[in-house]
Amino acid sequence: MRLKRTDIETSSATSLLQTGGTVWACTVLAFSLLYFELDSGGPASRAHRMPSAPRSTSPNSSIPG
Repeated sequence: MRLKRTDIETSSATSLLQTGGTVWACTVLAFSLLYFELDSGGPASRAHRMPSAPRSTSPNSSIPG
């Protein structure tokens, strides 16, 4: 079986780099959106939902004096 070597994406170095750059940019965008979603909206969203009291205290901070 003989492969055709006249594909548009690989016919020149410029088009190959453009195609690779497009794939890379789309991958970075997809993973950044996924991470942002897993991160619960980012630091600004978490700052607006801060609890008024800490969840736990260390033993040293509960000792008066």
